[in-house]
Amino acid sequence: MPSAFPGGARRSNSCAISCRRSNAAPPTPPRQPPPPIAYDPEPRALRIPMTPRSRYYDPMTDPHSISAGRPSLAVTAEPRSAVPIYLFAFYVVFWIVMAIAPHDRFAWFLENLLVFLGVAWLIRSYLRRPLSNASYVLITIFFCMHTLGSHYTYSETPLGFWISDLLGIERNHYDRIVHFSFGLLLCYPLHQYITREAQPRGDWSLIFAVLVVSTCSLFYEIIEWIVAVVVSSDAAMAFLGTQGDVFDAHKDSALAVVGSVIAATIAHFLRKKRAVHAGVA
Repeated sequence: MPSAFPGGARRSNSCAISCRRSNAAPPTPPRQPPPPIAYDPEPRALRIPMTPRSRYYDPMTDPHSISAGRPSLAVTAEPRSAVPIYLFAFYVVFWIVMAIAPHDRFAWFLENLLVFLGVAWLIRSYLRRPLSNASYVLITIFFCMHTLGSHYTYSETPLGFWISDLLGIERNHYDRIVHFSFGLLLCYPLHQYITREAQPRGDWSLIFAVLVVSTCSLFYEIIEWIVAVVVSSDAAMAFLGTQGDVFDAHKDSALAVVGSVIAATIAHFLRKKRAVHAGVA
């Protein structure tokens, strides 16, 4: 029987379709990735979500990083501090004072070539991804020790003579002290830099830091040997500072390695202690 209302069948079908559409579940929105976990391994850490492009990117806070959630003494995302600037200003003043009338100008120039390279690298590192204040303090102490030795030459440094008189020995061991301090003071900053750049697992950053110290110490001894061959004998003796010890280079390198091993051991146990306090195995 035909419908009494024209188009009634079409209207009823459209009503049924609209009812089914209204009862259907709404479309599922796309899943959003979880926000970065703000892990705070140190009290002064920057408590904000960070990305790999962030200036203060910290792999410890990135949930996609292999280092995420692992406490470390080295990897902290701190806001840029003014302490390194004060340390740099202090060192510049100290360097200028030590640059006035050095004992041997040529030896002073050779000793400071590596200082220029080191300061340039530190400025670049600070602008790109700063280290911790503790690292900059350790670096400044070593640079001051090296600058003092370059002013007097290592074999004529008054502090070394004072230590020799105190211990009742003849040789000025200031060069040995600086080589030992090279490993002891710079191992931790290297460990921190390697951890931030390469994100190695476990204590590999400490092992790499010890290897870097050993390599740099060996490289420095090679530079001393090349200089001794090229320049005059008097300038070479002032630069080398062997003081008649034929095994001076071996002892200097060994002391640098010993200092780095001591620093790495201390950093390892401090990190283990922090892991226990953080509740991370």
